[in-house]
Amino acid sequence: MSQINSNSYQIRKERKQVAEKRRRQRMNETLLKIKDLVFNEETSHLMEADNQKIEKTEILEKTITTIHEIKRKREIAMDIVYQEGYSRCLLEINSFLSCFNLPESSRQNVLKYLTRRPHKNINLQSPTESIQCYNRLVNVDIQIQNGSINNLVWRPWI
Repeated sequence: MSQINSNSYQIRKERKQVAEKRRRQRMNETLLKIKDLVFNEETSHLMEADNQKIEKTEILEKTITTIHEIKRKREIAMDIVYQEGYSRCLLEINSFLSCFNLPESSRQNVLKYLTRRPHKNINLQSPTESIQCYNRLVNVDIQIQNGSINNLVWRPWI
């Protein structure tokens, strides 16, 4: 009976060792792939030519640095796109307001207010929320065209 327990213990021990070996192999292969992505070829060849092996921690540190750079560049690009969109909206608002017989001072006050507001950190809607908002506006337009304006109140914040 003890021989059966001994055999099953030995089998479990061997399976654990094989599983650990596979896990380490997979981890090392993944780190090599990350190294190829993050380090440019020139840097890798220079370090290997000097018999300097790139350590796993260096690969991970460089990966973190690269990800931070990518995030920073994306935020800058998004900020530029946001500012351009905001400027286009201001131009459209200006042309829209010029269609009405508003005093010039009123139009200027609206534009001054919109340019004075802090544009950063405005609660921007996700695309799905924007689509839902657009759908509500379209539904309102359809109701108006069909003539069913039953106590319809314009609420831009909805």
